[in-house]
Formats: sequence, structure tokens, C-alpha cells
Amino acid sequence: IFYLIFLRIKKAKASVSGPINMYEYDVLEIAVPKVFDTENNIQLASLAAEHMFASIHGLLKEDAKSQEHFSLEIVSDGTSGIKFYAIVPKNISKFLESQIYAQYPSCQIKPATDFSTTMTNPVQDVAYITLTKEQFFPIKSFRDFESDPLAAITSALSEVNAKESVWFQLLIKPVPDTWQKEGITYVNNIRNGLSNTKNPSLFSIFLGSV
Repeated sequence: IFYLIFLRIKKAKASVSGPINMYEYDVLEIAVPKVFDTENNIQLASLAAEHMFASIHGLLKEDAKSQEHFSLEIVSDGTSGIKFYAIVPKNISKFLESQIYAQYPSCQIKPATDFSTTMTNPVQDVAYITLTKEQFFPIKSFRDFESDPLAAITSALSEVNAKESVWFQLLIKPVPDTWQKEGITYVNNIRNGLSNTKNPSLFSIFLGSV
């Protein structure tokens, strides 16, 4: 499940042994080298991300209440430039770090202080980004990428002035493969010429007649 927000809100996390205190996490700063936007480099980087997330899916647990989640974050405060972070529960911190290094061996990962504790501006705006289609649709296929997909985001973040800060967060946790059934049904309906339009519920029909 992916949630995109512009301000990180700390939540209690859980482990196999029980709830994790909300402060039991590691803040990792990730420095990546500049890669020129050739078609080959873009597709290789996107494939590496696909492999990384596939490996992270190995964290899936049968008990949903004990399932950890972590976040990948981009921060720009107008003075220190753009920085990349991973906010990870301590019990899976080493695993996530190893998976990042496995796919991006040229990156540098080091412990960092929690940048959210330095926020002094009392004016805050929070925005959530949600999907417009069902979750089994890809946001975009990396085979269609013609430029770095982060370029538009980092370009906007680079315009932040010294009195502003923007935090972009991708909140991640593995989910069971049951979501695939809906996607398979959709594909089979297309192949068989059937409609994929969902039938309205009795409740929505009632509201429509009021």
C-alpha cells in the first residue's frame, strides 16, 4: 500500500513481539550519485527499484497488526538543498539498508537526525495524493519512461526558498497478494468482451433517487 503525503506524521509501529514505540526508528540519509538521463540508465534504475520493492515484500507477515511500515522521503528546506531519507523501524533497518545497497551499490547511507524535530515554521499545509484508478493498475510502466521520473519533483523542490520547506513522503508496507485476483478478473473480462463497470450498490441507487 502506498500513501503519498507532504508532511510526515509519526505513528505507532508494530513488531512480532507487540507494539513498537513510535520513537523506535532509524533515520537514514541516502546520498545517490548523479546519473545522466540516458534511456539505458533510466530503465536500469527503474528495474533496480522494481527488484528492491520485490525484495522488501519479503517482510510480509500473516498478522496484519504486527506488519511494519517505513517511509522514503525527499526533503528540501531551501538552505541545505534536496536530501533523501528512509525512516525505518529499528528491527528492519539493517534489512532495508542491505536491499538498497544491493540495487544501488554506489549510494551512500548514513544515520541522520530526525529533520522533523527542527521544524519551527508554525504554518503548515498537508496534502494527500491518492490513485485515480484501481490499485492493480500501474502508476506508470518504467518501460515508457523517457526521462528521470523524479526530475519533475526535484525540479519543483529546488525552487523552495530559504523560508520554506517541503517534505515528500512515500509510506510503504507489504500487502498480501490477494489484490491480484481483482486485476486478473479485470483482464479476463477485457479478453472476453465483458464490462468491468461495477454495479452500483443499493445504497448509491437510493441516494441517486433522493
